Amino acid sequence: MNPAERRRLVWHLPEDFRRRPRAEQDEILAWVREVIISGSTEYRRYQAAAIRQRYAVRFKLGSGSQRKVSGSRLSDTSYVVDAPKCLNDEMAEILRFKTATFAAFGQQRNGVWGAETAAQKVEHFGLFFGAFAAPVDSEVQGFGVDPEALTFGMMIFPQVWDWYLQWRERRRGFFTAWEIDMLTLASALCREETGWLRQSEQISGGLREIESLISKSDISDVQSDWSVAVTGW
Repeated sequence: MNPAERRRLVWHLPEDFRRRPRAEQDEILAWVREVIISGSTEYRRYQAAAIRQRYAVRFKLGSGSQRKVSGSRLSDTSYVVDAPKCLNDEMAEILRFKTATFAAFGQQRNGVWGAETAAQKVEHFGLFFGAFAAPVDSEVQGFGVDPEALTFGMMIFPQVWDWYLQWRERRRGFFTAWEIDMLTLASALCREETGWLRQSEQISGGLREIESLISKSDISDVQSDWSVAVTGW
C-alpha cells in the first residue's frame, strides 16, 4: 500500500482500528475499498466527481524540481497554482518547526511530525489554500483570492473558517473527520506557548485585504495586538 493510498484510506477507518483483531481490520479495509474507493454508492459518485475537480496550492519544498503550472488552468474543472514565495516560505518554516529534532532557540513546541505526517499536512494545507485561490466561477466554486494574498495568518480570522467550513459542507453535503482535523490543527498552531502562529507575530505584516473576507480594519486590529487575536482560538 503506497503512502497516497494510506492517506486516502485512513479517513474512513474507525478510531480504534489499530486495536481491532487482524480479521476485523481486513474486513474493514475490504469494505472501504469496495464501497468508498471503487463502489457505486452515492458517496463514491460524489468522490469520483470531486477528484476530477482538482484544486490546490502546490508547495515547492526541498531541492526537487516541479513542473511550472502557476496561475494556469489544467482543465475546465481543475485549478492548481504554485504557492507564492511568501506562503511557500511560511510552509517551510512550519515544517522546520514541527520536524526538527529540537525546537529553535527561543521557541517552544508540543509534539514532532514524522515524515508521513508532515507530507499529509502539506497536502491538507495545499487543499485549504487551494479552495480560496480557485475561481468563483469554476466548478470548484472557490473564493477567487489572489494567491499572492494567501498567508497562514489568515487562519486566525473566524470568518475565514466560517467560509471554508460552509464551502466544504456545500460540496460534500455533510462534515467529516477532515474538518475536525483541520480545526484541531489550526487550534494547535495558535496554542498558548507552543503554537507556531502564536510565536510568529511577524506574520501579521503579510496580511492583505481580501474583499468580503478580511477588511483593513480586521488587519489593523490584529496587528495592534497579535496575542489577543490569536487567543481568540
